[in-house]
Amino acid sequence: MTALAALSEAERTQLLVALEILTDFESWGRMREGLGLSIEAARDIWINAIGRMLPPVTLKPDRSSLAASGRRRGSREAGNLPSWSASPDAA
Repeated sequence: MTALAALSEAERTQLLVALEILTDFESWGRMREGLGLSIEAARDIWINAIGRMLPPVTLKPDRSSLAASGRRRGSREAGNLPSWSASPDAA
């Protein structure tokens, strides 16, 4: 089940409308031109606002890929990250 699927249809519709309003070009233009924010500052506002609006999600590793590769759960050594983890080079 996805995070959005956990919401009622009315909640999901409201959330999607709010996300569309937040991320439209006019919103971006107001942040950049009207408020004078840098690209990075405007992006960070979007990321934080969207993160606060979305329901929480619990990530679970794909156990079959962990077992097939011989990886131990919780191992974080370079090159030995579960498939669902962010790569150390992804930053």
